Amino acid sequence: SGTAYEDLWCNGTGQYGTIVLGDSIGAHFHIPREWMNVTEISEAAFEHLIFILMNEIDWPELSMTTGHFNSSKWGHEIHGPMDSVYQRFFEANRCNHRDYQNVAVNGARASAMAAEIVTTMARRQDKDQPVMIILELVGNDVCSGHPGTSHM
Repeated sequence: SGTAYEDLWCNGTGQYGTIVLGDSIGAHFHIPREWMNVTEISEAAFEHLIFILMNEIDWPELSMTTGHFNSSKWGHEIHGPMDSVYQRFFEANRCNHRDYQNVAVNGARASAMAAEIVTTMARRQDKDQPVMIILELVGNDVCSGHPGTSHM
């Protein structure tokens, strides 16, 4: 018929995208426990060291918001199941396939979020579906070495 499958099967199904804007928690910063526990250190524990360091020890594919990856692939680095907001949206409606963005930056502060980070999020109103945005700044503005709140 010449109609795209996405239009044919997904129009009117209530699709939603998922976006997280945040700091290291949104990026799913995670140091493998085998790196920190002397009883678990082995050569196998460092098998993916270069890859992990190149990704700044972040695992956005396993985050609580945009996680979409089977965590069993990382036998030495990740333990336990993966569950996320995106995964729940996808399970409820397969038309939500690959509609996620993880715009989380290690060390992000509220000022950087407002001035720079939020501008890297991209949606096209004429083509994209509505989106649920989770703004998550948990650590760095709260956990700083400065006394009081005047520096924030």
